[in-house]
This record gives sequence, structure tokens and C-alpha cells, in this order.
Amino acid sequence: MKFKIHPLWWPILALFSPILMPYLFYKNESYKLCIENIDQINEQRIKNTINFKLPEIKQLQLTAVVDAKAKSDFAFEAGISYWLKTDSSNLLFDIAFADESPVFKNNLKRLHLDQKNITDLVISHLHPDHIGGVNASRKNLLNIPQIINNDQFSVYLPAAADVKNANKNIIYSPQLITKEIATTGPLRANLFFSGPTEEQSLVVKIKNKGLVIIVGCGHPNLEKTLKMAKKIGEDKIYAVIGGLHIPVKNGQVQKLGIDFQRIIGTGLRPWKKLTNNYLDKKILILEKNKVKKIFLSPHDSSDYALKYFKDNFKAEVKIIKSGFNCQI
Repeated sequence: MKFKIHPLWWPILALFSPILMPYLFYKNESYKLCIENIDQINEQRIKNTINFKLPEIKQLQLTAVVDAKAKSDFAFEAGISYWLKTDSSNLLFDIAFADESPVFKNNLKRLHLDQKNITDLVISHLHPDHIGGVNASRKNLLNIPQIINNDQFSVYLPAAADVKNANKNIIYSPQLITKEIATTGPLRANLFFSGPTEEQSLVVKIKNKGLVIIVGCGHPNLEKTLKMAKKIGEDKIYAVIGGLHIPVKNGQVQKLGIDFQRIIGTGLRPWKKLTNNYLDKKILILEKNKVKKIFLSPHDSSDYALKYFKDNFKAEVKIIKSGFNCQI
């Protein structure tokens, strides 16, 4: 869609401008105050991180239960859920819209994975497309789908939320959450409308390759996320998996002529235009860190941005789809 908001909405926006303009002015002033502090907060968190021995693993198996594109026989939606299997761990990273749509449950069944082997669930951040849907996000409640629940289930959250039928753990700093998988701990981002957002990523170290970072949306500054991962793993970065939130020219969530991802999801002011420069900055950070592979989620990035990455990023780029499975 060429416009973030279809021209048919413009007369309505003009009509409500006496209300909208003061509201946007207030949000912009609040946004400026938050932005000034974000980098300092994240830098302090990185500085305060105590180095711990991140065990090496032989391999990491990635299975995409949900993403915004799909292989044949799988469904898709604009959320993510990844199954991560290491030498001794079975972990689920996010649950997309969970029981608010049939996609998560049906895809999980099609994958023929033993759901009862999952003992850990990590939520990257508390947005609807990661925590289980709009109602879950509105209530700040993680309602774990019955299909993956068991008596020993542990959940790891980057911020306070209610959890039903599981052992809840709120993460405040980097730590091992299984024998081989670490969390970066929450890093802060600031979104124009919703304000500060805490998001955690996962880090594993693969023998003879280096660090693999699994990201939900990538709302926090990418450079800070990679810096935290290297502080934890004390190694080079081999691969980055997940979303980078680059809806250049188009977003995946468009309803009633409104491109919601380009307006509320980028972390930028809603009138800020996303250009190739936005993509180039992400690529430069990854290349500066000598990342060998990137597995991009389409759930928060446009087809244009995905193709741009494939054409311009010097290392290997793969696009994740529901049903995608590979050894990293």
C-alpha cells in the first residue's frame, strides 16, 4: 500500500485534527524524553552484565510453527512462534496469536512434534502477535494453549504479566534459562504510541561456528542486542534469527486502509518515512559484526525489505516460513 493511511481517511483526520494534533504533540514530547534515555539504559544493562560461561552445543534445530509466510500445507499469520531444539533442550519461543486463531494449533499438529517434550516457553515481549493475541495483550495475561501445556512447564517473561497453569519467571538480566540457552535479559525500546517496551532475545553458542541470536521483533536497537549477545557469549556472531521490524513501503498488518505496522510498530514517529536508508543501517550493523547467516521473519517486514536484504546483504539470507525446519 502506497499510503500509510488511505486518502479516504484524510477528511476524517482533518475533521478530528483539533483533538489529534494536541494528542500527537503530547506523544511526541513524551517520545523525545524516552528516546534520550533508552541508549543509556541499555548501555548500563550491558555494562552491568556479569560474564558467565555459555556452554557450546553441537547444533541448533529451528522449526517455525508460525510466521507470516508459509510452506505448502501450513497456515500463516502476522506473528511468530519458533521451536528450538538443542542437545538437551526443547524450548518454544513466543506463541503468535495462540488460541485466538487456529493457526498455531493446526501448524503444531502438522509438524508432528511431540508437544509434551516442550518444557520451556520464552516470550520475547508482551505484544499481541507474540503473547497469544489481542485479548491476552490487553489483559496482560499469558494463557498457555492446552496443546503445549504440561505439569513442569516454565515460562520466562521480559516484564510482569499474569500466567495461567505454568511456573512463571520474570527475567531482569541475562542468564541461562536451560543448560545451553541464555536470554539477553530485557533490552528497552520506545514505541511512539505505546511507550517503553522491554524485549528479550535468546543466545546459543554452536561449536566451531559462534553465537546464534534469536530475536522476536527487534524493537530494541539492533547494535545493542548484538553487543549484549557478545558480552554473554564471548564469541563472534554466526547467525541472527527472527524479526527486524523493517516494513519499508508496506507492512504485513493492513486493515481498513490503514498500514498499522508502518504507523505504530517501527519505533519511529508515525510521520517518519521508511526508506532504503533504514534497511542499509540494519545491514551495516550486521556486516560490521561479521554475521554469516540471517534467517529473517516476514511477520514484521515487507516483501520489499526481504528482497532488499537478499539482494544487498553480503552473507546468506533465508526467509522463515511456517513449517520451515533446518539445522543451524
